[in-house]
Amino acid sequence: MQARIACAVLLAIAPVLGMPSAGPTTAHRVNGAVTVKPGPGFAFATILDVRQDSSGQVSGRVLTRILDLSSHGVATKGDIEQTAECMRVVGNTAYIGTRITKTFDEKVGKVGDRAVFWVQDAGGGGKDIAYGGPSFVWDQSNAICTSTPPRLTSVVVSEGDITVR
Repeated sequence: MQARIACAVLLAIAPVLGMPSAGPTTAHRVNGAVTVKPGPGFAFATILDVRQDSSGQVSGRVLTRILDLSSHGVATKGDIEQTAECMRVVGNTAYIGTRITKTFDEKVGKVGDRAVFWVQDAGGGGKDIAYGGPSFVWDQSNAICTSTPPRLTSVVVSEGDITVR
């Protein structure tokens, strides 16, 4: 129930964050909201709307709501706002590099830190696979948007959907 409420809240505040809308020059767009629960004491919800135009320019925002990080020794909960810096789309899979613009707890991420998010869109009726986290853990070489992105954990989303196009 808490995860559903988090997804609903994230969807409701998307317009406030200035999430971009698709325009005639959009080459790729990744958008939606999901809740991911990798294991006991670890859960987060993410809403994103990121687009790449035909010239390769990337814009958009990612909002991650930390629901539970007790397995990592973090008791606080809150939002991390990020701006998309790069995106690579291959078929139904998207790799996104972001920069943190606002945080609730510097133990989780500092303003200016890089982060990554990836999703595999399972299509209508399927369960997407997604994961994200700080670059210092998952992408130290900043390769998320290259032809050889780092191997990231694969977790089936608990709730929600992200569309990759």
